[in-house]
Amino acid sequence: MNKKFVGYFIIGAKTKEEAQKGKGLKAWSTKKPNIIVRFFNRILLNIRWVDSINTISKKYEPKREHPKEGPKRTRRSTSRRSRD
Repeated sequence: MNKKFVGYFIIGAKTKEEAQKGKGLKAWSTKKPNIIVRFFNRILLNIRWVDSINTISKKYEPKREHPKEGPKRTRRSTSRRSRD
């Protein structure tokens, strides 16, 4: 299964050129945010959006086997005293 990313948010880039070069922390996204979200992220939080298409193919992942039984419950070894 291939996963397609349309761009990434980059944190720590001071200029548009640094963002295009990839200097900073990248957070890839499969959906492009709308113009208002990108504007406020850039102005208020200094997080820039960069359009870049990247495709990642999923490698083999072993299936996780879940036990058919539910969680085991144990009885308490000592009985509770009643409150008088």
